[in-house]
Amino acid sequence: MSAIIAALVLTASAGVSSFAADSDTTGTAPAAPVAEQPAGATDTANNDATSTHTSSGTVTDDNKSDSGFYAPKADLYGDILVKESGSTGDYDTEHDKVFETKAGATLDFKATLNGKDVETQYTETLDNVKKKIDSHPLAQILRVTSDKLGAKGERINITDQLNSFLELEITPDSKLIFPTEISSYKLDAEDVDANGNKRVWYYIDETKSDVTGATKKIYMQLNFTNGSAYYKNNTPNVAREGAVTIDTYDDLAPFIVGPTAKLKDLNLLINGVKVADDAQPGDYTVKSVLKGSFVSNPAVGSYTWKTLSGFIGEKAEEKIEYKWTTVQETAQNDNLDGKDNIQPASDNNPWLTVRIPEPVKPPVVPEKPVVPVNPDRPVVPVNPDRDPLQPTIPGTENEKPVTPEVKPEENTPVVPEKPEVPAQPEVKPNVPTKENSKVEKKSTVNKLPQMGVSTIAGATTAIGTVLAAASALTFKKRK
Repeated sequence: MSAIIAALVLTASAGVSSFAADSDTTGTAPAAPVAEQPAGATDTANNDATSTHTSSGTVTDDNKSDSGFYAPKADLYGDILVKESGSTGDYDTEHDKVFETKAGATLDFKATLNGKDVETQYTETLDNVKKKIDSHPLAQILRVTSDKLGAKGERINITDQLNSFLELEITPDSKLIFPTEISSYKLDAEDVDANGNKRVWYYIDETKSDVTGATKKIYMQLNFTNGSAYYKNNTPNVAREGAVTIDTYDDLAPFIVGPTAKLKDLNLLINGVKVADDAQPGDYTVKSVLKGSFVSNPAVGSYTWKTLSGFIGEKAEEKIEYKWTTVQETAQNDNLDGKDNIQPASDNNPWLTVRIPEPVKPPVVPEKPVVPVNPDRPVVPVNPDRDPLQPTIPGTENEKPVTPEVKPEENTPVVPEKPEVPAQPEVKPNVPTKENSKVEKKSTVNKLPQMGVSTIAGATTAIGTVLAAASALTFKKRK
């Protein structure tokens, strides 16, 4: 039995000695994100964390790799924002109200990604491996320390099996017409190094993307290069303009660690989204899901991750593999409060809703009420002498007083108006003279027949008028 124990000790010692000797050409791995947010320790590694934020990238009983060194899942916080095309204003996060638009409008969308929990994952992976080495009994006996990994992991080689991608799926309402050409989708994953050189950490791989269907798939590839045999044989033509050289664990730090790390500010811009011309008043939603992966087989000297994790970890692992999905960015995650205003609490995927409001109806003006006619109101007679084309002006010719008709009392005889007597022609008297006296007498005898009918009629009418007046007066006295 003692011989078996001694053999195990010698084998372990040889392994640690080899690790110590080879540690100048190191290897151990990077980190990446996934999943939902389990209960875990407060994030202290994340520089932009708050005291209320619990990082999903920390190791817990429910989120622990087989080796026990890292959390295999961590959240990436995402959001979708919108604004009118051509607007110089900020994008709307829609956390306080739904964004309003109209049929036929053109919109610009922006999908954001914040991998702040990956920083916790990244730093914990390195810290946990170092702590395990420093606390391992055989390492202490052989005086092997964690500084052989490098202060920031610069001695951990991660080139073997290295790769990473992000895949975003966007599913808009059919009335929101997204571009069907991948060139219309622009990824902002660029920064500069200390020397001012451009670095493009991810790019859109057009060969693996498809935006022609109802669901738009955008595949984003890690843009890296290195001189390893694995890279040359298994990842040909991956590098694009601005590719980043990634050999060691520390080479990932500029992308992950610190408040200005680009992984905390990835943006996908989608311009020219058309609201259908026949879109009716209502809500139109864009939903999204993001998944991704980071893989590497770190090595410290000649020891692979499988050997190292089996020697000092809880269980041997073939490689480090992180998987992740996005969750909606909210104020609780200490960044943007961008959750869709009408999104149910049960749905935690990034999505956004735009609304076409109901048309505003003009106010109803009540008709002028009709004043009922008062039957007891006296009728004001119309002045027939008033000029209808001139305004009514009191005291002028257009406002002549009208004498109302007065009805006679009962049993009162009506006195007819005195008719006009036509003017009689002047009749000169016949004055007899010596010359015509005999003739005058003769003509006098024959005068009445010569006076004519009109003269006799006028005389008769006058006599009738006098008799009628006398009769009326007589009647009134009798009464």
